[in-house]
Amino acid sequence: MRAAKAQINRLDHVRHPGKNYIHTASKRNARIVGQLNARRSKRNKQRAAYLQDKLNAYSNELIDPVNERYSKGVDAAKREYRRDVDRINRGNDKGRKKQAALRRAKRQYETRLDRLAAVRSEQLQRANENIAATKQLNEKFYKRISDREKREVKSLKDGLRRALADLRNRGGR
Repeated sequence: MRAAKAQINRLDHVRHPGKNYIHTASKRNARIVGQLNARRSKRNKQRAAYLQDKLNAYSNELIDPVNERYSKGVDAAKREYRRDVDRINRGNDKGRKKQAALRRAKRQYETRLDRLAAVRSEQLQRANENIAATKQLNEKFYKRISDREKREVKSLKDGLRRALADLRNRGGR
């Protein structure tokens, strides 16, 4: 940015340029424009990487506790089911009564797992909605920054182009 402004000032203050000076100025302008484009591209990539890192951290912050609670709930349900099966097997019930008790324990276990899965999916959906909303707001914010930079670079390029054209006119070309 500073180099482009300095180049514009330099070109504006030369009174009678020769062909060599015009040629050199044109090459310098091309190099500066390339640097401006590369710098803008690099900044956009850095912003995108930063945003992705922050979104990943935010996503993990929201989703990890949900998954952790679910796995703890599943473990607790398994322990309870195994305890029930052991109690039924140790008991005095035999035949159909024992089979009915085992089926009941399994049904309770499956119901509890279904409930845990439903709660987990609801919480994950809510977390994903929050993440999507945050991502959208951040992308809008970074888009505004990028657009502002784009306008600045464009005005510098236009200034360089205008200054070189004026230089050529003064040089008699």
